[in-house]
Amino acid sequence: MPNSRLCRTLGNQAAWWRMGALAALATLGLSAQASAQWWRLGHKPDPWVLMLDGGGSYSVSDLEIVPGVDQNGGWLWDAGLRLEHGRGAIGIGYAGSRFDVGSDGTSTTSGIYMKPRFYWTHNRRAVRPYLFANVTWIFDYDVSDFCCSVYTANSNASGWSVGGGFGITTAPVGNVRFDLSAGVERMSGESDPSDQGSWKGAGPVVGVRLGASVPLFGGR
Repeated sequence: MPNSRLCRTLGNQAAWWRMGALAALATLGLSAQASAQWWRLGHKPDPWVLMLDGGGSYSVSDLEIVPGVDQNGGWLWDAGLRLEHGRGAIGIGYAGSRFDVGSDGTSTTSGIYMKPRFYWTHNRRAVRPYLFANVTWIFDYDVSDFCCSVYTANSNASGWSVGGGFGITTAPVGNVRFDLSAGVERMSGESDPSDQGSWKGAGPVVGVRLGASVPLFGGR
């Protein structure tokens, strides 16, 4: 009897050990599966996202396009496409502006811009601060009705605007992301000699921009 009781006790202990081992293996298997799923979710490849982007800014300038006449302030606007991947992005599109010149005059520009961005976070984050650069080729620079200068200016000229700044994009509101940025640029203009004379000028432009973007494909 004692031997049979001992055998039963040992058999029960072995069964418990087998059950414990099976439970431990099952736990490890589930943990490994969950860890693999978490790794896949946390390390998904960053998607390529094409955004429709646009915005406007009010800017203050000290841009002397002809001697003795400074531009004081005005509006800039832009619309284009931006391609994003990971922390990098590149935008291209149309940019325009309208500035006051002196007390009565105006200047308007039309150009093609290229704006690279570097985000501090990857493109699955909700709020994303960034740095940007801007290069705009101004293919049409018109100046009209300015006063108080002994110099004349060609009404149709060309130029460049080069600069950069920083900004932040908000979390999506539906499919729309808003962003707020501030930057400084150096805008220059130059005309060829004509009946109205020629001119060349440059100066800083400082502005604050409010923009919005919508994904066309590869949405968040």
